Amino acid sequence: MNFKHILQDIRCNQMIPEKHMELIKKIRHKTFEDILNWEITANNYTFLVSFPSYSISIRELDDETYTLEITDQNGDTIDEINQKELDFDQLVFRDYFKDIYDGARRKARGAEQAVDALLTALD
Repeated sequence: MNFKHILQDIRCNQMIPEKHMELIKKIRHKTFEDILNWEITANNYTFLVSFPSYSISIRELDDETYTLEITDQNGDTIDEINQKELDFDQLVFRDYFKDIYDGARRKARGAEQAVDALLTALD
């Protein structure tokens, strides 16, 4: 077994801390409640919501794999929560990452306004 495989095995056995799971739950809830003002970034696969001291971004790494990143006011990464870090007992949260990403994308790109405009146009 080479070094790369050892690191992958160690990483697979790490769990996302409970506090991070609570953060993911709240972000998901606030995204679905249309409370968070997600914005488009320079990267088409990354969306950002800003708070007074920190920002959270969600990024699609590849097909159906996502990561949340917490940055400070300078844009420096403070923490990263990767969907691949989920332990077996946390797999229910796998869909939460996709839910957040899809909600952020829809909000940032104005999907609701587009649907409303189309419904009005079709009346």
